[in-house]
Amino acid sequence: MCGKDATTSDLQDLLIEAIKGMGQYAVRARALGVSDAQADEFMLYGLFTTLTNVNFNPTRFVGLLKEATTHRERLAQAYRAAAQAQGQTPAALSGAAVLQPAGELAQLLEQAATVPVNADLAQVGEDIVGLRALLLYGLKGVAAYAYHALVLGYRDETIFAGVAEALDLLANHPNDAQVLLDAALKLGHLNLRVMELLDAANTGRFGTPTPTKVRITPVAGKAILVSGHDLGDLEALLEQTKDLGIHIYTHGEMLPAHAYPTLKAYPHLVGNYGGAWQDQQRDFAEFPGAILMTS
Repeated sequence: MCGKDATTSDLQDLLIEAIKGMGQYAVRARALGVSDAQADEFMLYGLFTTLTNVNFNPTRFVGLLKEATTHRERLAQAYRAAAQAQGQTPAALSGAAVLQPAGELAQLLEQAATVPVNADLAQVGEDIVGLRALLLYGLKGVAAYAYHALVLGYRDETIFAGVAEALDLLANHPNDAQVLLDAALKLGHLNLRVMELLDAANTGRFGTPTPTKVRITPVAGKAILVSGHDLGDLEALLEQTKDLGIHIYTHGEMLPAHAYPTLKAYPHLVGNYGGAWQDQQRDFAEFPGAILMTS
């Protein structure tokens, strides 16, 4: 429905499984006072890449699987070292925590076939599979918002901890409806914190947005179109093109940029072009200038 092919979809399933393994070790390491900023950030990024229409490049997911494995092994070592240093016996984890992605695409797809969203539907039923999916897709949304705040320099350790906790739960294949519902509600509360953080990041960097009229007709001259969500990328481009006679247009989800005082102060941010993301094949083909994709 969203346009990705089966190979990409399967590799995304496998990446999610690898990230669950990271969550298993991250939770246990954090309980012993150990955290890993790189791994925390990758969990956000990796989940974000599996969100609808973010990345449909299967080769990229093969690389991300390798990155996830590297981060997980580092987390595992840190957890074991911390446990031993505190006189504890490290837990022997299984499943996602020990997943070793294959070296070839065909074998990766075989591995992916064992970890789809509905892997044990016949055993646990639609309600449990649905509640797991509710938690997983909620996680993806949390990760997207949190990652956008992160690239603007805003982070919150409680968000990293909450994401890892939800991943750890999913890695254990929960089949209790109340446990899953409680986890989903808890994640909803966490998402409010994430949205507060992103709002603080956007308004802290670009000012408080106000209702703003936006031009939707072209201006003669050289042009660059900016699509996606990353206001920081737009700001960088506006600064780079200042006083060069190049007009900048927003597209799709970048439209709200016009409401922020810092951004609309650039006179060469002249308007918005095109419709929503589902029109981009036509819109991009017809745009007579360069296109910058963000996010």
